Amino acid sequence: FSSKQWGKVTFPRNLAIAFSAFIGYLLFRAAISGSLWQGFVGTSDRNLGILTYLVFFLFTWIGFQLTESAKPKTFVHLLTLVGVGEASIANYQYFAGEKSAAITGTFYNSNPVSFLLGIIAASLFAFLVYEKKRSTAEYLILVFSQLWILIALYFCGSQQGLIIFGLIAVVLVITKLIRVLRVNFAKILFPTFVIALVTFSITVFAFPIKGNSQIANNAFLERLEIYKSALKLTIQYPFFGVGVDSFHEKYGQVTLTTLMQLADNAHSVPLHILSTLGFIGFALWLTIIFFVFNYGKSGVNEEQAEFKFFQIGFFSYLLIGIVGIEHPVIGAISWLMAGVLLKLSFLPSYLNSYLHIA
Repeated sequence: FSSKQWGKVTFPRNLAIAFSAFIGYLLFRAAISGSLWQGFVGTSDRNLGILTYLVFFLFTWIGFQLTESAKPKTFVHLLTLVGVGEASIANYQYFAGEKSAAITGTFYNSNPVSFLLGIIAASLFAFLVYEKKRSTAEYLILVFSQLWILIALYFCGSQQGLIIFGLIAVVLVITKLIRVLRVNFAKILFPTFVIALVTFSITVFAFPIKGNSQIANNAFLERLEIYKSALKLTIQYPFFGVGVDSFHEKYGQVTLTTLMQLADNAHSVPLHILSTLGFIGFALWLTIIFFVFNYGKSGVNEEQAEFKFFQIGFFSYLLIGIVGIEHPVIGAISWLMAGVLLKLSFLPSYLNSYLHIA
């Protein structure tokens, strides 16, 4: 890819404005809370402050810019390699370590391992389903990489990534067989995410917890209780939230039990944003998501393997994030994928010619 071939394709102005508005709101929220330092860096455990969101913006821009000088398949291979590396560590911990030990990978926690591997597994599956110009050796390597990642997903102990991968895999197979769904798939991604989030929130709100004493000993009830607490904080602080990455400061006031340790985050990317930044911050964040998918609408590219890899990767990040904990590294990788997706969306005719001759 050369800059001449891409022409004057620049980073989408509306998306840059949306990112800037979100960062500006974070600065405002940190200023009025009186805790600028925490606003910038976040808590020591999660680091979900302004700097982290600036990194997400930067990685989106980097992905967009680097696509001019690197083939999209290069990013596919690099991200697959990241997944294989993380899966190798997780599989080694399971097969060579003590059976009672947790599978924590490089994150020292099974949840982000499942989060990352779920994203890459779904992306790679989409690539394999839509790849047309198949080099036998390369394709077999990617298939074995997929299996290796799925093995790690199964054994890592956190099922969020595996469940979302399964759902996305079923949807990909169905849409692959039905052309009208296949060429319009990009148009339904944002509505699907919003519907999934609303459905999840209503379910969490309505699902009762009986016997508060059992929460601390039940992983499902523990997560449910934290989700409920996040919604309670949202109701109590609807406009501005409790403060940038300050979930832990107010969680103790709304939790149903005193038997659990204080949670440092909402264990859900959108609920964490909603409870800490309020509806204003959440609306700005959702606007960024909307612009990514809006610019990513391209019926021509819907059947290109590289495009599907990055499209499904970012979509998987959002879906798993509904029940997953935000992590700066995983977020940076996912927003990098969003940047590549955006660039591939602008010149479908050139992308097609590239794929036919590559």
